[in-house]
Amino acid sequence: MRTWRFLLPVLHGLTALGLLSWQAHNSRIIDSMGMAWDTGAPVWPYQTPEIVLCLLNTPAYLIALPAWAAFGLRTQEERAPALLAAVAVLWFGVGCAVDFGLASRPWLRSRKWLYGVFVPISLASVLIAGSLAIEGMGWWLRYGDVSLDSVLIFGRVTGPLPWCVLVAVTATRSVIRNRNIEAQQRSHPPGGRVP
Repeated sequence: MRTWRFLLPVLHGLTALGLLSWQAHNSRIIDSMGMAWDTGAPVWPYQTPEIVLCLLNTPAYLIALPAWAAFGLRTQEERAPALLAAVAVLWFGVGCAVDFGLASRPWLRSRKWLYGVFVPISLASVLIAGSLAIEGMGWWLRYGDVSLDSVLIFGRVTGPLPWCVLVAVTATRSVIRNRNIEAQQRSHPPGGRVP
């Protein structure tokens, strides 16, 4: 039963809606405090929804970015509907990839252009992941301790890291899978003829 393309957007959309509501509530509290907090709002609970939302949906921010720029959306409240739509699009795509497989479609198998797309994406993701890992380790060695605030700030610093690793692994897997399919087609051509 292929239902992930519907289930994931609903679950993550509801989670994002809850986090955005919490974030809007916190924004009202932060605004009412004015300059009472010298160093900004405390991480817990006031910055937590934004951090968790970013950890779960980093690519959705990239998907929503053109809409934010096109419509001149500046505040969190203005950006929330576009971000919520981007979360649904992101998780619909992830669900389709789970339901149907990323590179198992017949029209993808014979395309050599996939190497030109997936290899650079994989390399860029590995480089970004490495950079984020180094930055996160440096931050933790300087400022990290065993507290909820430190863990949340570390999550903010390294937020895109799991997504970069996932993209790199998926793109590399797709390239290897396509190479194996092409090699198999060359060694066993249709009709049983050997080249």
